[in-house]
Amino acid sequence: MENEETGDTKKKLITLEELEIRSIERSTAPYYRWLNHLLTLSSLQLTLLVAFGENYISGRLIHPELLALCWVCLSLAVVCGVFSTRSEYKTHLASAYELRRARNTQSEAQAARFAYKPTYPHWSHYYLSRAMLVFFLAATIALCTFAIANLYSKPQLETPATSRPYP
Repeated sequence: MENEETGDTKKKLITLEELEIRSIERSTAPYYRWLNHLLTLSSLQLTLLVAFGENYISGRLIHPELLALCWVCLSLAVVCGVFSTRSEYKTHLASAYELRRARNTQSEAQAARFAYKPTYPHWSHYYLSRAMLVFFLAATIALCTFAIANLYSKPQLETPATSRPYP
């Protein structure tokens, strides 16, 4: 910031507590980005499986229950991911509301303690984020097993007596 009359520049002083809070906030950013990437991969994989379903679904599938398991697990991973990433903004909103409430009911000095108090996500976030990872891994394993089983399956050979000529 520059003062127009004197040409002096003023620097904003940053306290150690502000630096600590910034470091804590930056430390959670990669975690939430990782959750968002996992959510994106789950929804992309589910979308591709549904969109290109007629290309790999035929009358002679081996273990079609693996494909159904993959669809269910991916759907559950997406649902868990949506509710898990919800805590990213809910945590910061909860701390802002708590600070506002403290400023309205207490003195500024007492309310300043709430600014430095770390806030943690809701307890459901812990379980939902782990469930999302488990469902995503289960869906990926089921899809890979389904693909390998159908890739290496022996095709049913038609005998000339049972095959129909083309019209």
